[in-house]
Amino acid sequence: MIIWASRRIAQALGYHSLVGRYLTELVAQEDHPTLARALAAPGTGLLRLRFRTAGGEFREIESRGWSLRWQGRVVRYVVVGVMGEVK
Repeated sequence: MIIWASRRIAQALGYHSLVGRYLTELVAQEDHPTLARALAAPGTGLLRLRFRTAGGEFREIESRGWSLRWQGRVVRYVVVGVMGEVK
Protein backbone atom coordinates (compact mmCIF):
# COMPACT_ATOMS: atom_id res chain seq x y z
CA MET A 1 0.00 0.00 0.00
CA ILE A 2 1.23 3.50 -0.79
CA ILE A 3 1.78 5.40 2.47
CA TRP A 4 3.06 8.64 0.92
CA ALA A 5 3.22 10.03 -2.60
CA SER A 6 3.80 13.52 -3.88
CA ARG A 7 0.78 15.41 -5.10
CA ARG A 8 2.69 16.14 -8.30
CA ILE A 9 3.03 12.48 -9.32
CA ALA A 10 -0.62 11.83 -8.39
CA GLN A 11 -1.75 14.76 -10.54
CA ALA A 12 0.47 13.65 -13.44
CA LEU A 13 -1.51 10.40 -13.40
CA GLY A 14 -4.84 12.21 -12.98
CA TYR A 15 -5.46 11.36 -9.31
CA HIS A 16 -6.01 13.67 -6.35
CA SER A 17 -3.92 11.32 -4.15
CA LEU A 18 -2.24 7.92 -4.41
CA VAL A 19 -2.08 7.34 -0.64
CA GLY A 20 -3.96 4.21 0.42
CA ARG A 21 -3.89 2.64 -3.05
CA TYR A 22 -2.10 -0.60 -3.84
CA LEU A 23 0.51 -0.80 -6.57
CA THR A 24 -1.23 -3.83 -8.05
CA GLU A 25 -4.26 -1.58 -8.72
CA LEU A 26 -2.13 0.94 -10.58
CA VAL A 27 0.47 -1.16 -12.42
CA ALA A 28 -0.52 -2.81 -15.70
CA GLN A 29 -1.27 -6.53 -15.23
CA GLU A 30 1.52 -7.50 -17.65
CA ASP A 31 4.02 -5.66 -15.44
CA HIS A 32 3.03 -7.43 -12.18
CA PRO A 33 5.87 -10.03 -12.44
CA THR A 34 8.41 -7.21 -12.87
CA LEU A 35 6.89 -5.37 -9.90
CA ALA A 36 7.03 -8.52 -7.73
CA ARG A 37 10.72 -9.10 -8.55
CA ALA A 38 11.55 -5.47 -7.79
CA LEU A 39 9.72 -5.52 -4.44
CA ALA A 40 11.53 -8.72 -3.42
CA ALA A 41 14.97 -7.17 -4.01
CA PRO A 42 16.58 -5.00 -1.31
CA GLY A 43 17.49 -2.32 -3.86
CA THR A 44 16.76 -2.06 -7.53
CA GLY A 45 18.29 -0.35 -10.48
CA LEU A 46 16.20 1.54 -12.94
CA LEU A 47 12.74 0.06 -13.37
CA ARG A 48 10.07 0.92 -15.94
CA LEU A 49 6.42 0.05 -15.43
CA ARG A 50 3.12 1.13 -16.92
CA PHE A 51 0.76 2.87 -14.45
CA ARG A 52 -2.98 3.24 -14.98
CA THR A 53 -4.15 6.85 -15.04
CA ALA A 54 -7.42 7.97 -13.47
CA GLY A 55 -8.83 8.02 -17.02
CA GLY A 56 -7.89 4.37 -17.64
CA GLU A 57 -4.97 4.95 -20.00
CA PHE A 58 -1.44 3.83 -19.17
CA ARG A 59 1.67 5.98 -18.72
CA GLU A 60 5.16 4.63 -18.45
CA ILE A 61 6.91 5.45 -15.21
CA GLU A 62 10.56 5.11 -14.37
CA SER A 63 11.59 4.37 -10.79
CA ARG A 64 14.34 3.37 -8.39
CA GLY A 65 13.61 1.77 -5.04
CA TRP A 66 15.31 1.14 -1.71
CA SER A 67 14.24 -0.71 1.43
CA LEU A 68 14.50 1.20 4.71
CA ARG A 69 13.11 1.26 8.23
CA TRP A 70 10.28 3.70 8.93
CA GLN A 71 8.35 3.83 12.20
CA GLY A 72 9.70 0.44 13.23
CA ARG A 73 8.97 -1.45 10.03
CA VAL A 74 10.66 -2.06 6.71
CA VAL A 75 9.16 -0.03 3.89
CA ARG A 76 10.06 0.57 0.27
CA TYR A 77 11.19 4.08 -0.68
CA VAL A 78 10.67 4.66 -4.40
CA VAL A 79 11.50 7.67 -6.53
CA VAL A 80 9.23 7.86 -9.58
CA GLY A 81 9.17 9.91 -12.75
CA VAL A 82 6.47 9.86 -15.43
CA MET A 83 7.77 9.24 -18.94
CA GLY A 84 6.30 10.42 -22.23
CA GLU A 85 2.67 10.84 -23.20
CA VAL A 86 -0.50 9.02 -22.24
CA LYS A 87 -0.74 5.67 -24.07
